[in-house]
Amino acid sequence: MEKRQCQSEPADDKPRETEPLQIEQNTDSVDTPQNMSGDGKKTEAKVRTGDEKDDNPDETRRQQQYQANPESYNGAIRENYSWSQSITDIDAHVKVPKSVRKGKDVKVEIQRKYLKVCYKDDSGGWREVVNDALMWEVNKEESMWSLVPGEHVHVSLEKVQERWWEALLQNEDKINVRKIDASRPMTDLGDEEQAKIEEMMYNDRQKKMGLPQTHEQKVHNILKQAWDADGSPFKGQPFDPSKVNVSGNNMQIGGP
Repeated sequence: MEKRQCQSEPADDKPRETEPLQIEQNTDSVDTPQNMSGDGKKTEAKVRTGDEKDDNPDETRRQQQYQANPESYNGAIRENYSWSQSITDIDAHVKVPKSVRKGKDVKVEIQRKYLKVCYKDDSGGWREVVNDALMWEVNKEESMWSLVPGEHVHVSLEKVQERWWEALLQNEDKINVRKIDASRPMTDLGDEEQAKIEEMMYNDRQKKMGLPQTHEQKVHNILKQAWDADGSPFKGQPFDPSKVNVSGNNMQIGGP
């Protein structure tokens, strides 16, 4: 572990111009397998961020190793720390020596776009482990840290924006966010988004089973109400769905 004197000057906090991640959204980006229903099984909405072709096998294998470790899931392992992420949060684990046993032996500074971690060495001096600008902004008030004695400092950061980070720190090798697990639990989505995805999944199951989809069911309900209304040619007859054929935007009604 590289050791440097713990400096008090913060890193340059100027916004870093980075081209935003382009995400192509279409109806095919939501997985709708049979088990994604109301049977209690895990339901996820996946957003695909680019071409599925693997043009860098070494990079893929390296990221798979990160994915196998909870401390670097969707993140990376570096010399002095590891980090993982969800769409809303970052968890960093910064290594400290076994001699670091108490919170007073650690100094952690979290700014909107800056992170610094130091620990007190055996001589009583402060050693710097992390001192760099963050890749993107965090909510300082909602971020915190804790010490696991003799192991690491756990730094929990809340992202300002819901986006996947390419790195924890600006002076760090970037990961390819197309090779991480970009799925999100349904419970993380808004009510309107959840309702739309559930409707898509329901219609997909209905279509596979040859049953009416949501829009077809709505038309059938309207026709059933009008079936026995005044002026209807079917008045006085039991409702017969077989006389009505709804397909796409077309509707055909057979004779009585």
